[in-house]
Amino acid sequence: MDRLDDLAAFVAIIEKGSQTAAARDLRRSLQSINRSLTALERGVGIALINRTTRQSTPTEAGLAFYRRIKPALIEISDAKREAADKRAEPSGLLRVGAPVLFAPAFLAPVVCDFLERYPAVEVELKVSDRQVDLLAQGLDLAVRIREMPDSTLKARHTSANCVS
Repeated sequence: MDRLDDLAAFVAIIEKGSQTAAARDLRRSLQSINRSLTALERGVGIALINRTTRQSTPTEAGLAFYRRIKPALIEISDAKREAADKRAEPSGLLRVGAPVLFAPAFLAPVVCDFLERYPAVEVELKVSDRQVDLLAQGLDLAVRIREMPDSTLKARHTSANCVS
């Protein structure tokens, strides 16, 4: 277990009134909750909970500790959730290159659908029929309708059916 688990166990004990209820709420074993509380008290250097067979009540120091760490745990939980949301949802700038006649007819509708699905993404569409250096132009993706010269770039052959 890590320190955050120990703190979460402590908060659950305070809020639920017993180690047993905390274990049930956190879906952990009673022994695991007890180990977390013991480790936390050892780390803090003072008893935080008065234990009886039926209930667990905070000491004065435990109550003060609870009041300080509860908002911090909420912030940490929110930060984790926010980070996970960022990972799950694409965001940022996507630079796409395509031929002049191909882009409006085939690529623009696909880009519109993509932007509706991923509103945190911004697409910069560069249309040109000239042969360009994709890396020098800073393109993340390019549609080319011709044979590609040997290069270190990855190419994938698609059919017209894939674009619709």
